[in-house]
Amino acid sequence: LIERVGENEATAEMANRIKSAVSMVDNVCVSMTPAALKTTYMQELILSYKFRYIVLPKFSPDYLKNITNSMLNNVCYEDIDADDIVNLCKRKMGTFIAEENIAELIQVMYEHMTNEKRDTITKNDLFATVVEGKMSKKLSEYIGLEGLKRAEKKLLALKREAINNSKLGQVGSNFLFVGPPGTGKTTGARLLASEMSDYGVSNGNVYMASRADIVGEYVGHTAPNVRKLFLNARGGVLFVDEAGFFTQKDTGGYVKEAIKEFVRFMEIYRDVTVVFALYKDEAEEFLNLDSGLTSRINDIIEFPDYTYGELVDIAKQMFLENGYILDSKLGVLIEEFAKNRKNFLNEKFGNAREMRKLVEETISQYAIRTFEGGKDNQISEDDIKKAISEIQNNKIEKVKFGFHI
Repeated sequence: LIERVGENEATAEMANRIKSAVSMVDNVCVSMTPAALKTTYMQELILSYKFRYIVLPKFSPDYLKNITNSMLNNVCYEDIDADDIVNLCKRKMGTFIAEENIAELIQVMYEHMTNEKRDTITKNDLFATVVEGKMSKKLSEYIGLEGLKRAEKKLLALKREAINNSKLGQVGSNFLFVGPPGTGKTTGARLLASEMSDYGVSNGNVYMASRADIVGEYVGHTAPNVRKLFLNARGGVLFVDEAGFFTQKDTGGYVKEAIKEFVRFMEIYRDVTVVFALYKDEAEEFLNLDSGLTSRINDIIEFPDYTYGELVDIAKQMFLENGYILDSKLGVLIEEFAKNRKNFLNEKFGNAREMRKLVEETISQYAIRTFEGGKDNQISEDDIKKAISEIQNNKIEKVKFGFHI
C-alpha cells in the first residue's frame, strides 16, 4: 500500500492515513521500487518516522525466465513460454517485478483454465488476465504506423546504448504524433510504452493528460499540475492528447505557463517519455510556442490517413481477432463503405474508428440473424450491408450542430 502511494503523489488522503498508521507502531520495514523511494511522500515518511526500507532489486531477464520455467514445470501448458509471461508481468506491474508477481499471474491463468474445464494452460488463459488482450500484439503486427516503427527502433537502440555506455547519461525521448483522427496515435503511445518495457527501458505505464489536467483555473495552479503529471509518469509515457489547445489564442497566460513547465520538466525528468498528439496543421505553431521545445522533442512522427486497402485489412483483422470468419470477396463492400464515409465526413473521417464502428455493427447484425441458433461465426454479405445501412441512417450524423462523429 505504501509503495502504491509512493508512486502516485496525487493520493494525499491515503498517504495521510498511512502516516497515522505508522505513527502508532515502533518499527516499520517497507519494500519499494527505486522510483517510489524518490517520491516526496516516501522521503517524508522515512525522515519523519525513521522506518527501515528495502529497495526491490531489478532481476535480470535470465533470472526471471528461469524462475518462470520452474513454476511452469508444475502445470501442463502449450502454445506459451516463459517470455510471454514475463513480458506480460512487466506490462502489468512495471519493470521491477518479482517471483510473487509471476506466481500470481500463473495462478490466475490456472484458475481460468480450470473454470473452462481444461487441463492445459494456453495463451488464451494468458490473454484472459488482461482487460484488453489485443494490446499484447507487437507494434510490428499493426497495419500502417510505419513512421512510429522506424522511430521506435532508433529509440530502443539509443536507450539500450545508454544502458551499456554510462558516459551517455540518461537519454531523453519525446515526440510529436501528428495526424488526423483514428490513425493510431493513442494506440501508438501504448505500444511504444509496452515495447520499451519489454526492453527494460520503461515501466510500461501510460499516463493520459488533456487540457483539463494541465491548465489551472487560477494563476499559479498550472505549474503544480504539470509537475504532478511528470511525477506520476516517472519511468513511463506521458501522453498529451489533442495538444492543439496549446496554440489557442484566447487562453491568457495559463497555456504559456504550461509550455514553459513542460520544457523545464522534460529536461529534469528524462525518464519520462512525453508524447504530444496534434493535427498536422497545428504542429509548426506548437513548436514555435517555446524555443526549448524543438531541442527537447526527438522526433515528429506523422500518422497519415490509412489507404482504403489498409482500412479493409484493418477491418478484416478486427473480425479475425473477435473470432469471426470473413469471405475475402466482402472486402469490396468494406472499401466502398470507407470511401462513402470519407466523402460524407470529410476532415472528421475517423479512419480505423470507422472500421471499428462497421465491425461492431456487423457483429450486432450477425447476432440478430443467428439469435435462434445456427451460429458458425461466418459473416455474411447481408450482415455487412445491414450494418452499413444502419450506420448511414443514424440520425445523429445528420444534425448540423458541430457534433464530431
